[in-house]
Amino acid sequence: MRSGLGVALALAIACSACKPMVVANRSDGEGTTREPIATISLASNGGNDCSVRWNGEAVTQDAISQRGIAALEEAIRTVGGVANINEQNLPFVRVEAPPAMAYPCLGATLGTLQRTGFAWVALRPAGGGGPDARVDFLVANMPPPPVDPGPTVVIGRGSLIYHDAPSSLAAIRADLSALSRDEEPPPEARATDVPPPVTSAPNGFVVEVGRDVPFIELYALARVVAEAGQTATLYGCAGPEGPHRMPVC
Repeated sequence: MRSGLGVALALAIACSACKPMVVANRSDGEGTTREPIATISLASNGGNDCSVRWNGEAVTQDAISQRGIAALEEAIRTVGGVANINEQNLPFVRVEAPPAMAYPCLGATLGTLQRTGFAWVALRPAGGGGPDARVDFLVANMPPPPVDPGPTVVIGRGSLIYHDAPSSLAAIRADLSALSRDEEPPPEARATDVPPPVTSAPNGFVVEVGRDVPFIELYALARVVAEAGQTATLYGCAGPEGPHRMPVC
């Protein structure tokens, strides 16, 4: 069987020109209703003891990787080879989690999916609490860019840092909306006069997540980014002890 890294690199090469796309149910009516190859459901007892289910069946992280590799390989065969993989047929999984779940449970599974070879996942609150929100992964085993990778949001529990200054979802929404229209953002959108860095991230928007951040805060930010027509790219998966720039997982 091909390794997860081999599949990841193949898909990364095949989709190097893929344009950002929202998974489903965008508030502006755009996007796609394409279904995931599986739904991974997470639960926790409130500590670090996490349970994971793949389409309702209890699984380990190793099992997620094995099933994921098989699904990616099958997807490649179905379309006739890596050269035919594109944004419209690239397989993905949906990850559902309770809104209050702390990030380590989610981050462990996201790390497994990234190393397995998935380019992105759809997030959704457990119990049907909202539409899907897409988050991308940086390519596995690739070092961070040597320059600032672009607009970055650092999520701490109950806090957002945007362009190195405290911010809010409303301010980020206003800024991204203005940028999408190629306009100057409103003065209140940024807390500082520092200009945005040159974008070089895969989809132009990087998200770092602290370990104490609940799932719902990452989900809410991903939705705001999606509504602006961009995609949130996770800079690392498991989350640092405190919000700060970190290597990919």
